[in-house]
Amino acid sequence: MTRSGPTNVSTRLTIAKLRKLSASSPTGSGTWKAASRLLSVPSRTRATVNLSKISRYSGAAKFVLVPGKVLGSGSLSRPVIIACQSVSATAKRKITSAGGEAISIGELVRRVQDTSGIVIVK
Repeated sequence: MTRSGPTNVSTRLTIAKLRKLSASSPTGSGTWKAASRLLSVPSRTRATVNLSKISRYSGAAKFVLVPGKVLGSGSLSRPVIIACQSVSATAKRKITSAGGEAISIGELVRRVQDTSGIVIVK
């Protein structure tokens, strides 16, 4: 069986955009390269992260990148912008009630020029 990679078109486009950024950007290339590598794995092995883990590992970071799905178990103690592939309804409600925001990974790429404030949680 040959490895074909993700079949979802939007995931393929996001991975291509991240790879292009990692090749062309001298700063932040490590973050985008790691994100593209984590998104390239099969969907059954992608990260599934609860809000409690995001709250524990985000520290002082403004942006959190989750290369998978965010679930609503736990709570957020401060506002954080979370970029992920998908988010559950409970998690989205808890994120917005904490003053944060749930966005797509493509939107994060458009918003952020300096990747020093991004934490990848897997």
